[in-house]
Amino acid sequence: MFSLRQLFLSVLVSLLADLSIGKCPSADLSLCKCAEEAARPNQLIVTCDGMATVPDLKYQLDAFDWKEISELAVLRQKSFAGLRPDFFNQMPNLVRLSLAANPNSNFKPPVGLFDKLGPKLSVLDMSTSNLTEKELSPELFAPLVNLKELDLSYNQITQLRPTVFQSLAKLRVLDLGDNKLTVLPPFMLAKNKRLKMLDLNDNLLTELPMDLFDDEQKEMKILDIGGNRITKLTADHLVLMPNLTVLDARRNMINPLPSNLFSKSPQLQRISLDGVTAPVVPASLFNGLPLESLDLSDAVNVRSLPEDLLAPVGKTLKELHLDDNQKLFSLPPNFFRGLDALEMLDLSNTGLDLLPTSFFSDLKSLRRLKISDNQYLISLPPPKDYSPNLKSIDAKNCPKLPPVVTKWINTNFDTKPQMMDFPINIYRSANKDMMLRMAAATSTGPAATTSRPTQPSNQYNGNGRGNGNNGWNNKDNEGWAADGDNGNSNNNNNYNNNYNSGGWGGWRR
Repeated sequence: MFSLRQLFLSVLVSLLADLSIGKCPSADLSLCKCAEEAARPNQLIVTCDGMATVPDLKYQLDAFDWKEISELAVLRQKSFAGLRPDFFNQMPNLVRLSLAANPNSNFKPPVGLFDKLGPKLSVLDMSTSNLTEKELSPELFAPLVNLKELDLSYNQITQLRPTVFQSLAKLRVLDLGDNKLTVLPPFMLAKNKRLKMLDLNDNLLTELPMDLFDDEQKEMKILDIGGNRITKLTADHLVLMPNLTVLDARRNMINPLPSNLFSKSPQLQRISLDGVTAPVVPASLFNGLPLESLDLSDAVNVRSLPEDLLAPVGKTLKELHLDDNQKLFSLPPNFFRGLDALEMLDLSNTGLDLLPTSFFSDLKSLRRLKISDNQYLISLPPPKDYSPNLKSIDAKNCPKLPPVVTKWINTNFDTKPQMMDFPINIYRSANKDMMLRMAAATSTGPAATTSRPTQPSNQYNGNGRGNGNNGWNNKDNEGWAADGDNGNSNNNNNYNNNYNSGGWGGWRR
């Protein structure tokens, strides 16, 4: 029978033993970085960066108890030559595995590499590893029956086998972006009924197959097909994704835009049509949608927009991008009317010379406005109606704005340059939170950016586009004080001193 002293010593020894479990080794024992998983006792997050060979990698990992590693990233491995199929067999508790950022490592994952990881592995990142379709077989992924996120982006994949993902029944996120895919095989995702996000951005696809699935994907929320060569997109391409909330179709060559394009996607909240080549945007395009964010920037052939285009989404739309539309020379007088929820608006680098007269009074919830790089913008509507919610106006590089206008902006608002680019790939989630939490987290791929062409000289310069004040010099107490500006103008007779007469705006006929 134990005495109290013996019992106390036994408990103390047990506690000390527990404290020694799941602890990172000292830095002089391994070149791999380590962090302790707070939420899961005795679990380690390990990053091995820049190892020379597979034996070197194993030597550095031997400083750890492999069974305690729950998250492992092997980055910038110089060589994977000799990687055995049983390399990860002693890591039965591995939940997340990153083999990313290994573009020069002759990475050819052998079949059987993931055999012992199947039950627990939830996230696998093999992005930026110079992989081709030869390395991706159904047998390689077969053990990963509980995998939820798979990142194969930034590789050299040109095609895929129809059954490559058939064993991944629980897959929710599949990232195939930034590859060289030209076609997708029929029913490639027929077995992936729980898919929530599919990223196909920046490939060489000319169409989105209608037979990618064999039935409705009721859990599909996010589809990214941006940066391809797709010329045709209709409601039938989206019909098997009835609960889609995000569609990124930027930088394609879609023409035309069918008026019923989104009629079978009634849950869409975020749409990007940046760079669409269709010359006409149908007035009914967004009817019935709970749209919150819309990107119609760089619509290269669009010269006008319907006055009631945004009326159906006025109560929900919070973010609007109309930037880089250099052929858009005017907006209808009531274009912004009813946009009660709009908080952020980007009108930078357009062909606009004026904004609608009721611009400020219509946008009562507006917080951030970007009108920079507008070479022909000659004034703003009178400021008497602007909302106190408006905190930021970026108006840099607008050479024809009168001094009184720029002074008002500089005096009343935060004028720092604003980054309002419509986010690209923000829904890529595979392994990213793991990488952020690692002590030596490094990028798994080149940053996704959108490059804009150099702005050409506008052929309309001087044709009714001059230094105008649009009523800013009006001495009426609801207009603008001159504040030393003499109101010199060029070809702006339609715009000056018309506030009281109701001729404000000077819409080009």
